[in-house]
Amino acid sequence: MYFWFHMPGESPWFPDTPEQPDAARVRRAITDHWAETDRAVAVRLALALLHDPAVDGGDLDLRVQSGVAILDGRVPSASARAAAVDRAWSVDGVRDVCDLLRVRRRRPWWRP
Repeated sequence: MYFWFHMPGESPWFPDTPEQPDAARVRRAITDHWAETDRAVAVRLALALLHDPAVDGGDLDLRVQSGVAILDGRVPSASARAAAVDRAWSVDGVRDVCDLLRVRRRRPWWRP
């Protein structure tokens, strides 16, 4: 029969001591850094999409999480969708693009 004996506080599986405040402070600093970075990237992306003439007439919602640009909403055409995705890739700080854009279908004038 085998068994392991660890003194209190030495067990790698069940530590008896609470997490050190330095580790929590470092984790908080990393979270704050990503939040500030994501805000800056979101502002640059929004300005780039606003000033792009190919992306016009759409209802866009954009978010940035950990450098990933998430584009959601409706655009008037497939070319506007492609232009929005290309513009998002061109913004400095974007590491990936999640394209959730939908092309708005034209309805006949006789239907509401």
